[in-house]
Amino acid sequence: MKKEELFYYRGKTKVSFEPHRDLLAASVQPDLSEEQDKELLEYSSQLKLQPEQVEAPIREENVRVFRFSSATSEQEKVEIQKRLSEHPLVRRTGPIVHLSNQSVSFMTNEVVVKLKKQMSRDEFNRVIRRSNLEIIRTLPYAENTFVLRAATPASYDLLESINKLARRATVEYAEPNLITTAINDFTPNDFLFGNQPHHQIINTEDAWDITRGSNDIIIAVVDSGCDIDHPDFTNPPPLGWDKIYEPFDFANMDSDPIRVSLLSCHSLS
Repeated sequence: MKKEELFYYRGKTKVSFEPHRDLLAASVQPDLSEEQDKELLEYSSQLKLQPEQVEAPIREENVRVFRFSSATSEQEKVEIQKRLSEHPLVRRTGPIVHLSNQSVSFMTNEVVVKLKKQMSRDEFNRVIRRSNLEIIRTLPYAENTFVLRAATPASYDLLESINKLARRATVEYAEPNLITTAINDFTPNDFLFGNQPHHQIINTEDAWDITRGSNDIIIAVVDSGCDIDHPDFTNPPPLGWDKIYEPFDFANMDSDPIRVSLLSCHSLS
């Protein structure tokens, strides 16, 4: 039987995932005491939720994962989620879009939307009302960008409304506002990593603990030359993707950027 698969957008890129319909994630108040943890477990047990075993990095990020009993109906799951979210030790609850030993990502009932300039605010208001969403704040550092909230609890069903927004010609992007725990202490497997002090200077190691991007993202690099034979651009066969995509020399109008004075070297990162 084929596994169920859903997706959400990051920019214009589809991120597919296998839903965990038997699990529920919850962000909790920071640094719970043993007594508070026990209180939360007792309350979740009353809701017929079983604590799911997760590794320390997830718990240290103040996230807990629970499992519904096999007999729980979809309607009961909604009510259980609502009641769990009302507990004073719980901040957010939502369905999981990613789960590993080291990290978890789960949905909230919020959406981040950036509009193209041709969409008027009145039109936008009409669109989000039809989607049962409301504006809760703007993002001052990103023009025409809003955080919206659904009137219903976080659910996989909310993705349908989000993805419809993302496909509108007047929307730059529409993305679920996920809660994601950090992956701590990531170190690249590059044997020359120790010879690259700039990573410590610009704190890329801290950024890698949060995300390491996607092979689907194409980065355009424009420079006066690019050594595409450098070991950093070697394509490891097991990965199945090319690090260099369509290099071009705009000075000599050919595909060899090594000797150029100006180039566009498109690199997959």
